[in-house]
Amino acid sequence: MILDLVLISSIVSIPILAGALKDKSSSSTVRSLTKIIAPVVGIFPLCYIFYTLLQAAGIRISFDLGQSQNYGTIPLILFAGCSYLISLKLVEFGEKIGEEERCGIRDDTRNVTEQVEEILIPKLQEHASQVEARTGIVLDKKLEEFVLHFDHTITQITNGFDTLKDAYCECTNSNDNMASTNKELRQTLDDIKTELESLRGFTGEIVDLCNKLDEKNIILQSRIETLEPEKQEPETDTQDETGAKLTSQDGMANRTIGLEAQHEMARYLGEIGFDIKESHGAGEADYIIRKKDAIVAIGSNKAYMLYNEPKRMQRRISSKDVEPEIILAKKLQVPLVILVTNRKNGRRWAGLVSENDLSQWSGISTPVILAKDDESSEKVLQEDFANVLGTIGAVI
Repeated sequence: MILDLVLISSIVSIPILAGALKDKSSSSTVRSLTKIIAPVVGIFPLCYIFYTLLQAAGIRISFDLGQSQNYGTIPLILFAGCSYLISLKLVEFGEKIGEEERCGIRDDTRNVTEQVEEILIPKLQEHASQVEARTGIVLDKKLEEFVLHFDHTITQITNGFDTLKDAYCECTNSNDNMASTNKELRQTLDDIKTELESLRGFTGEIVDLCNKLDEKNIILQSRIETLEPEKQEPETDTQDETGAKLTSQDGMANRTIGLEAQHEMARYLGEIGFDIKESHGAGEADYIIRKKDAIVAIGSNKAYMLYNEPKRMQRRISSKDVEPEIILAKKLQVPLVILVTNRKNGRRWAGLVSENDLSQWSGISTPVILAKDDESSEKVLQEDFANVLGTIGAVI
């Protein structure tokens, strides 16, 4: 009997619990079902309690209406209807408990939040002020150090270029001081490398400047490497294409003609979309060929008088003839383009040596058709010339 009452009392608490937890669900369907089912669940335990009380009072209860002295059945049926209303009140009581609990939690949360704000906001504001002041001091100091270092570095680079210019003038005036000049150039290059390393990692403009200086370093190193063997070689008499000795006046005239042909080829390359840096000093490559600010090839220009006659139709171009260009192309890891003009008929021919073949390349001979005058061979030469330049980005 006591166990039944404990069990029934536990079940009666279900409507109260359902009412308290009903609004915690985010689903409107769940809340509606809870509101309907919770009162129905409370009917059974209330009716059972009333039934037990009637039994304890000695009132007989039977659902067989034909029996006499069945006085408790009708009150039990009436109480079942009333128990639904009682369950509704229990559900409403649970809702009030849940609402009071939520209000209490909100008040506690609000109080705790206000207390935390009162404690932390002043401290955070003070800490932010300290961080801002310290950051400003540190940034000002670092900026001042950077500007001083940058000015010092630019000054050193300017002095380095002045040294390079002076060394070049001394080199062209006398071969006797070549060794000392090379030593100065190497020292200057080492200084520039050191400065370049210190400049790396700053702004994008400084990085671009470093890249340009790296390129100039490679060009200078290539020129030094080309000039070093020349000072050890004995001077020889200059000969023309037929093997006859040339006077100094003849050599000057041939050099003038060669420079004119070199300038003409440079103008043509510029017209088809290349950016050309042209040089004609000792140990320098004839052309540095760029496309969209990137070096795509190193060029060597040759101009010969070729005749449509036996033994005068071709010229052999050895690696020694284009040594400055080969050295620079190897260091820059770009192909070498050999550009040849036949001064006799104005025809042009181009040969390409890839960067992978530069170390093993020994030389090349000009084609026989370069000395011809017929239209068919002219067309072949033009197509070959366009194909070679097309491999390095020309659009002809």
